[in-house]
Amino acid sequence: MERMSDYEDDEDDLELGRLPGGGRSAPRVQSRASGEQGISVSADRIERVTVQYGSPAGPPEPLPPTQPHWLTPRRLAAVAAGVVALALVIALVVQEAGSGGGSHPGPGPLPPVSTTPAPTGSASPSPSTPPATPTSSAPAPPPPSPSPDTPSPSPSATVIPVRWQGTVTLVDGNNGPGQFYWDMDVYPPSPGLPSDLSLDCNLVCTSGRIDGHAVVPWKQSAAPTRDQCANLLNSELGQSSVDVKPGSMACFGTNQGRVGYFVTQDPPDQDSQLLAVVLWEHR
Repeated sequence: MERMSDYEDDEDDLELGRLPGGGRSAPRVQSRASGEQGISVSADRIERVTVQYGSPAGPPEPLPPTQPHWLTPRRLAAVAAGVVALALVIALVVQEAGSGGGSHPGPGPLPPVSTTPAPTGSASPSPSTPPATPTSSAPAPPPPSPSPDTPSPSPSATVIPVRWQGTVTLVDGNNGPGQFYWDMDVYPPSPGLPSDLSLDCNLVCTSGRIDGHAVVPWKQSAAPTRDQCANLLNSELGQSSVDVKPGSMACFGTNQGRVGYFVTQDPPDQDSQLLAVVLWEHR
């Protein structure tokens, strides 16, 4: 009992910070190796000592594992991308080595997959190309024959130019020098022989009748063409004179085979005849 009392007195002295000799010292905590378990002593500054009772102290709780500082999400993504790229390079190298060293050709490219949807049962598929038109075995109809009223196309006629056009004066010579005969083949035509146009003279010349190498009257009102005169002369062979009056027309032919026509004009007097002449070249 005396030993326990001494211990309590010492404890009180420690709590008040007094030394056994009466002085103060820095707070200390002394623990006894009393062999008692479950007792922990802590000092709260210098005022008090707290004693907590509990279960026997166990092992310290393990700390959670810490992640290395270099394993960040961004670095993990970069590492994954590098691994994928390396795998692709290895695959390409292996493929090139297999295609170059192999003796058998690899499989050809696959046919393209059609993206056209399959027709349903209700819709009929439209053909990609129109159906061929069946040819008829019947022969083609012959071209229509031209009707009798339709004139057949004639070849283009050759245009014969006019050789000379002018006025010829025939004078009987009863009252002076006469110009009985005109040579129409010379250029320009002039009085002379051989005669192609002349007055009809039989002892006495008359101005109401025209003689020539070939002369045929033209009885239509419109002036004739060269072809019309040539056809008329060829149909009336041997006619060499024609009775005329002012306004009469006649076709004539020369000694060298030229074709022309004339129209009688009003004579200046009774002893002469005035002719307006058109003469064409040879065909």
